[in-house]
Amino acid sequence: MLEKISNLFEDFLILVTQIGFWAYALGLCLVVMVGLAVPLAAQALEWLQNGVTSPRDGFWLYGISQCGEGWCRPQSVAPTDWVGVNRIINWLMDLHVAVYTVVVGWIGYGLALAWAESLGEWKAREARLRAPPPPTDTDDEDA
Repeated sequence: MLEKISNLFEDFLILVTQIGFWAYALGLCLVVMVGLAVPLAAQALEWLQNGVTSPRDGFWLYGISQCGEGWCRPQSVAPTDWVGVNRIINWLMDLHVAVYTVVVGWIGYGLALAWAESLGEWKAREARLRAPPPPTDTDDEDA
């Protein structure tokens, strides 16, 4: 009886983990799709209305977080006293927002693959543990 309860609990844990995995995968897809579509669509609409577009990069995100709806996109930032580090940070912030989304998607995809592999190994190990033992061959003993 205790073994059946343990097996049910293990099955429940596997089910919850699978549901969590698919929720993670769906959420990751949603984040990547929205992260690609919103800035590109906003740029397209702005171009259709005005004929020019403002860049959608890290500085644009920084301006949104600092000013809200107003426009205060800085040309560069200097968070450190080191010129080379500041240039690297400014280069990274000068990349389009879609690049950030693709990088987050790649990292998330790698995590999802690792999670799926460990889940598959867990299920296989549980199946091996629950399998009945192989029958003993009594013919060899008679010979």
